[in-house]
Amino acid sequence: RDRERKLDFKIPDNLAHPHLRSIPQPQVSPTDSTIFQGLMKIAPTWEDIVWIKHNTALPVILKGVLHPQDAKKAIDIGVDGLIISNHGGRILDTTISPLHALQMIRKITPTKDYPLLVDGGIRRGTDVFKAIALGANAVLIGRPYIYGLSVAGALGVAHVIRTLREEFEVTMALMGTATLQDINKRKLDFKIPDNLAHPHLRSIPQPQVSPTDSTIFQGLMKIAPTWEDIVWIKHNTALPVILKGVLHPQDAKKAIDIGVDGLIISNHGGRILDTTISPLHALQMIRKITPTKDYPLLVDGGIRRGTDVFKAIALGANAVLIGRPYIYGLSVAGALGVAHVIRTLREEFEVTMALMGTATLQDINSDYIFQK
Repeated sequence: RDRERKLDFKIPDNLAHPHLRSIPQPQVSPTDSTIFQGLMKIAPTWEDIVWIKHNTALPVILKGVLHPQDAKKAIDIGVDGLIISNHGGRILDTTISPLHALQMIRKITPTKDYPLLVDGGIRRGTDVFKAIALGANAVLIGRPYIYGLSVAGALGVAHVIRTLREEFEVTMALMGTATLQDINKRKLDFKIPDNLAHPHLRSIPQPQVSPTDSTIFQGLMKIAPTWEDIVWIKHNTALPVILKGVLHPQDAKKAIDIGVDGLIISNHGGRILDTTISPLHALQMIRKITPTKDYPLLVDGGIRRGTDVFKAIALGANAVLIGRPYIYGLSVAGALGVAHVIRTLREEFEVTMALMGTATLQDINSDYIFQK
């Protein structure tokens, strides 16, 4: 019952907004519009903004600007800066986002340094980076700090701000921007130069393909490894042979039959074949055809937190591989960054094990995974 009362909470009708108590409210007859004959009578006008400019030495910042014409009008009458905001999308349905408006308004400002602040949609450090890259001088946050305030008071707000700053600094490092001045739209459009060859392919002779041939079937497939190549490798090394990129149970069975010592179940980060299945789905099918439960199956792809490690092991993996997380750590803080990533993953995994009531790896199984 207490919970139901909480869900039905609403602000009492007689509780006025504190900023509106001193403003006389217009009297509207039943036949008049509460908007046009009511609120619009007390809405601020351009003349009001000019009056404010003439009567204060403080900088005047105008909030809620989305259209370049309004921005130009504000600049022409001497407004010192603009807050580009759609008020959290609460005022006008289907209005454009602040980031879209920002790009149009930046084109008409007198200088690149004219203050444009973005309000709305800032939830993580990458959002801050995008806003600055598209022309903002700064960003405002609302809901994130309110969430922090409601959970842990001033400490919650400090945690939110610190997290945003750390995420932003990590994004700057990953994008190769040492200072705020280095951030620009070109960073958002970054791509690897066309003439930059893959380092592992430089020593491999590339097949010559005529203009009428397929670069795939008459080209790359001519040098792609075959099952015979894998058999040859098995016969010529005493090292264990682990095959990566297996997703189909039939391929897995073929690999096991020719003596492959383990499989890495991977879709190569989803970069090779669009709409391919995830490694976790493939893992469950492949585990069913392995000769024993101990036959090594390693999962590669999508491992970002300790709960991902738990899920993979529960569904049949013997271990997991990580790629992007350790690369992020390496790019930000070198070897210490990699160590931090691995330690964080391990701690999250151990916490997950404890919360799931699994004291050892052997206790983890598919009973702990809910599936529809």
